[in-house]
Amino acid sequence: MSQFGPEWPDAADTVGAPDTSAAPFSASLAFGIAVVATFALGVAVGSPLGAVVTAVGASVVGWSAGELTSNENSRRAVGSISTLAGTSLLAVSIGLFGPEPFVGSVAAFALVAVAFDRFAGLTENTVSVVSRTIIHSGVAIAGFAALALLVHFHVASTAALTTYGLFSLLSRVSPLVSVLVIELEVLFIVLTIEPAIERLEHLTPETRVFDRITALDVVAVDIAAVPRGVWILVAGTGYLTATSWARVMFEQFLDSLSMLGTTVAFLLQSGFITGPLGFVVALLLAVFAVDMARLVVMFWLGSDPSETLSLAAGGFVVGLVVFVGGFIPPLSSIVTTTLSEGSLLQIMARVYGTGATLLAVVGGLLFVVLLILAVIVYLVEHEFVPPAAGGFALGSGLLFIAGLLAAATDAAAIVTVATVGAALLVWDLGENAVDVGQTLGTDAETRRGEAVHAAGSIAVVTVAVVLAAISLYVLGPLSVPAGRARFALLLLVVALCGFAVATYNE
Repeated sequence: MSQFGPEWPDAADTVGAPDTSAAPFSASLAFGIAVVATFALGVAVGSPLGAVVTAVGASVVGWSAGELTSNENSRRAVGSISTLAGTSLLAVSIGLFGPEPFVGSVAAFALVAVAFDRFAGLTENTVSVVSRTIIHSGVAIAGFAALALLVHFHVASTAALTTYGLFSLLSRVSPLVSVLVIELEVLFIVLTIEPAIERLEHLTPETRVFDRITALDVVAVDIAAVPRGVWILVAGTGYLTATSWARVMFEQFLDSLSMLGTTVAFLLQSGFITGPLGFVVALLLAVFAVDMARLVVMFWLGSDPSETLSLAAGGFVVGLVVFVGGFIPPLSSIVTTTLSEGSLLQIMARVYGTGATLLAVVGGLLFVVLLILAVIVYLVEHEFVPPAAGGFALGSGLLFIAGLLAAATDAAAIVTVATVGAALLVWDLGENAVDVGQTLGTDAETRRGEAVHAAGSIAVVTVAVVLAAISLYVLGPLSVPAGRARFALLLLVVALCGFAVATYNE
């Protein structure tokens, strides 16, 4: 299997049933608590809509990871498409957090980590499959972006007009120059027509483009079979063309032939001969270019094209939609006017086209996601997060950081306390879900025991949050200034987290 970037394991070694071993009830409850905590953070910083979009995007990404670990290409394709949809929603949600993008970013990463463990398991294999999906989708999007640039700048027509103009210019310099151009064109055609036909037959293996016995044996010539006199003739013509006296003498020779010489000069300089031959040369070059593109695509598809295409389905869908939409004037103008006046994106949209600009943005977003996944792989490989419930642990830590960032934005102190409590619950319930799933299996009926454990944990955290609220809003103002109360509360939060870490290590 061809790979781009890190040497991820092949999908045949990594896909199958989802890697998650967490009991569904507790895992879903942990994810639900993380969603509620994220919404509370969004309300506290004035971005409830951003929190809602974050929750939806994280849910889609987590569910997509489970689909990508399937052995069915149809499910992988759905997972690839939904991965890009969820990633786009997360990017939009961070923007919706407005002046507090760091809170939104950390909360989004926290939810994604928990969602991974809920739906697929935050393991090296799962992250590998998702990473390969991002890479293959990125390749597809890059292809559509290149095509959008070609169309926007009219590269094909520009190249054709440039080639025609070049041949016309050379033909009009001198009849002798036209002779040299014709010699080079004919030599190129007879040397390349057979390799070009072979490449065409690779593209259409069931159809013979020409009958080699009746056509190619007459026209096509191998480079080793070209007579030495032909090379001497071409080289001599080139040398004479470079001298002004030879060009003048050739024109005088044509003038001496009267009407015949005038006709020959007209044919040489009118483009009637160089033009069609140049068109054939352009077609042959196009065949070689298409064959080169075919080889690149075959290398990208690797030994299992169906699997690669299923993982790249998201890139194809997004690329096609953006490519087509970018060339619809009403949609293009709406996107351009939506962008901030004078911003870099608006300038790029006007210079390079709306489609290519949006595809470049999506490609950049996928690159950022790939870097984040590489960091996650590093954390999992070096056991910075627990191997059994890494997503719950990582999400819990990020949720705690998001609460502290919200406190730095002058959000209500009780929100920070509640977020820290929610982070501890996510960790506790996630660990319990994994323990139950590994011990009894994910299909066992364990909801009653899980519910008892969850009720106890939620009750303890609720009491702690209520006591913190009483100390903040009842006792705090009566005894000490608000700043000291918040500082004491921060120390209490740190102490609680230290206690939780110590308990986990034991």
